[in-house]
Amino acid sequence: MSGRLARLVAAWLIFAGVGPYLWMTFQAFRDRGDITASPPTLHLALTFQNFAWEYNGQSILQLLINGLIISGGTVVLSLIIGAPSAYFFARFVTPWSRTLFLLVLSTRMAPPIALSLPMFALFTFLDIRGSYLSVILAQTAFNVSFVVWFLQSAVAESPREIELAAQIDGRSWLGALLDIVIPAHAPALQAASAFVFLFSWNEYLLSSLLSSSLTRPITPALPGFIAQATSQWGNFCAVALIASLPPICLVFMVRRFLARGFTSGIIHDGTRLA
Repeated sequence: MSGRLARLVAAWLIFAGVGPYLWMTFQAFRDRGDITASPPTLHLALTFQNFAWEYNGQSILQLLINGLIISGGTVVLSLIIGAPSAYFFARFVTPWSRTLFLLVLSTRMAPPIALSLPMFALFTFLDIRGSYLSVILAQTAFNVSFVVWFLQSAVAESPREIELAAQIDGRSWLGALLDIVIPAHAPALQAASAFVFLFSWNEYLLSSLLSSSLTRPITPALPGFIAQATSQWGNFCAVALIASLPPICLVFMVRRFLARGFTSGIIHDGTRLA
C-alpha cells in the first residue's frame, strides 16, 4: 500500500509540475477562437500565428537579449562577490565571522518588495535607474547571499590540506584560491551559477520597477498581453513558451553538475570533514 501511495504522490507531483506547462504549450499553437470558445473545446487545428518577433510594439528578440544581459551580469557579479566571501566564511571561523555570515544570509530573507522602493529612490538619485546596471545591482543584492551559503558549505567540507600544500610550494593565498580552490569546486560554482541565473530570469518585481522600455527583460513584459477587455492568450502563451526556453536549455546543459555541486563537499568514503 505504501508503494502504491508513493507512486500516486509521484504521479500527482509530475502532473502538477508538468501539466500546466504542457497546457500552455498546447494553447500557444491554438487559434484565438478555439482558446476562448464557450463551452471549451479541444479542437486540434494547430497554428503558428501566435508566434511573431514583435508583439505590441515590443521586439521579442530584444526582450530576450535584455534578459540574458541582466541574468548573465547578475551571475557574474554574484560569483565575484560571493565566491571569495564564501571562502572567507569557510576558512576563517570566528564568533564575529559567524555573526557576519548570518547577517549576509538575512538579506535573502528580506522580501524584495520591502527594499524595492529604497532601491528605486537610490538608483534614481544616482541617475542609473532604467539601466542594465540598476537591475543587475538590485538582483545581485538578493542573490549573493545564496551564493555565499551554497559555496560556503562546499568549501567548509573539503580538505584544506591541498591548499596548505599549494602555499608551501610557493603559491600565495590568492594563488591557491585561483589555482586550487576554484577548479576543485567547479561543479558547485556551475550549480550556483545556474540557480542564480534562474532566480534572475524569473524575477518580476525588481525587473519591472527598475528597468525601462529599452532594458526590460522578457519576464516583466508578459502581463502586457493580459487586459481587462481583451486578452491575447495565444500570444501570451507563445511568448511565455519562448521565455521558458533559455532556462530549460541551461538546466539541460548543466544537469550533470547539479548533483555534483550539491555533493561536492562530501568525501568519497561517505564521511564529512569536521
